[in-house]
Amino acid sequence: YCEEFKSVAREMSYQMCKLGIESTGSEVRYPMPVPLRVQIRIDKDIKENAGVTETGITTGENDIIDTSFNNVPAGIHFCSIQFQANSIDFLKKTMIPHEIQHCVNNIYFNMPIKISKSIEEGLATSAVPQYGEFGKCEKFKIFVKALYDKKLIPLESILKMQEYAKDPELTYAEGYILIDFLLKNGGKDFCESKKKLLDFAKLGTRGTTLFGISKIEPNSVASWEYALQKYYGIRTLKDVTDKVVKDINSQLGSG
Repeated sequence: YCEEFKSVAREMSYQMCKLGIESTGSEVRYPMPVPLRVQIRIDKDIKENAGVTETGITTGENDIIDTSFNNVPAGIHFCSIQFQANSIDFLKKTMIPHEIQHCVNNIYFNMPIKISKSIEEGLATSAVPQYGEFGKCEKFKIFVKALYDKKLIPLESILKMQEYAKDPELTYAEGYILIDFLLKNGGKDFCESKKKLLDFAKLGTRGTTLFGISKIEPNSVASWEYALQKYYGIRTLKDVTDKVVKDINSQLGSG
């Protein structure tokens, strides 16, 4: 497996460069060398492919998730990525872009307030090429079912969600559908549209400040509507929900 794992390392490096430029207009780097640990398990009998990216700042104590960083001094960024896949090909084509987008997000946002889990997962899912075929997307089907069953998570909750909801699949799906809608309405150039999307998420999460004093409360309805108005010309959360549902119905041929 030596050569295959080398090819995985090359793909991770390539995606870090590609997705950084695609998302922000330039390559993204941590402010200092980052301890990185990558664990890979390949087994053709694995039924559920899974990836986990843990990023953060070390405390200097033995209380972070990945114990391989226990001896790293406090205040150092760390990144741990774990892959479990039934083939190297699936790992490279699908899982690496998703997990590396998480790394790009972590570097770009770099805020004390965590970005919405739904937005975070929506961005990571949008990095996977296969999801370009929107009508065939698994996330699309999950969203449509929840829409007709009247079980959608309210947009306010989606945008403010700091942890995973009880239904993680729906969290991923709603995040992806919102991201897809905003990407399509962010301009003709994909990279500019993606950069606008990250700026929107950053502003909605952190709010605005004036002379160090909070002008709009972070991660609030007001901050998200302010960000919507600034970047997309949409006034309210209800307006964007209505537009997303209209777009979905149009794709289904029932709008």
